[in-house]
Amino acid sequence: MKIFPNYPAIDFENERPRIGLNSWSNAIYLIFCFTILGFLWLSVFLTIDINISSPGFIRPAAEITPIRSLVSGRIKELMLHENKFVHKGDVLYSIESDAFDSKEIYLTERGDELRHLINDLRVLTSAETDVNNLHTSLYQQAGITYQKQLMESLNRYEKVKLEFNRNLILHQQKVIADTEFEDFRFKLDQAELALTLLKQTQLSQWQSQLSNHAAELLRIESDKEQLVKEKNNLVVKSPVTGSVQNLAGIYKGSLVHPNQELALISPDTSL
Repeated sequence: MKIFPNYPAIDFENERPRIGLNSWSNAIYLIFCFTILGFLWLSVFLTIDINISSPGFIRPAAEITPIRSLVSGRIKELMLHENKFVHKGDVLYSIESDAFDSKEIYLTERGDELRHLINDLRVLTSAETDVNNLHTSLYQQAGITYQKQLMESLNRYEKVKLEFNRNLILHQQKVIADTEFEDFRFKLDQAELALTLLKQTQLSQWQSQLSNHAAELLRIESDKEQLVKEKNNLVVKSPVTGSVQNLAGIYKGSLVHPNQELALISPDTSL
């Protein structure tokens, strides 16, 4: 009977080197940890300069502004000279234009004429046409001509109607045949149709002219409003504050054309 179990024997001689190797590895590990901690601690106090370069351009805070004419015309007034200091909104040039003046005169006169024509057409297309209330020679003559044509057509109708009524009695008395009476009825219908057609045709013509004149008047008024806006360009103002440079040799009475450069404004960059 075995009192002690059979365990393998421990060789203490072979285990000694293994214990020494573990101690050396622990030492290296500790040195590495302390090194990392040292670098982290030093990073709090270290600064590193980083320089980044990139191509670019150096420009002034505000660029030089050219002064240009937006319309063609003649210089009426000149309120600047070389190196003159101007403020934003100051008047630099005043331009006069014969084209603008002629267009304004035409639009004004045509607008007044259209208003008179429209008023006359409203009289002519009303229920009662009174030639005495017409103001333009055009529609005064048209009204007189229409009344003359209307009177002739009306007289013709009344004459044919009188003849028809007389033959109606004869037809009722069996004096004239049906075919002969139908001729009188046909003449009456034709006269009545001619009278109605004259009225409708002339009324339609005047209403069409009224619509056309009213539409043209609207265009005239729109053109006048646009002309007022364009005339604002006859006054050239400084868009910025600064000094006048490079005058283009423009004097009072000089002709200018659209987009012509008149001068330069060097901006005021003082703080």
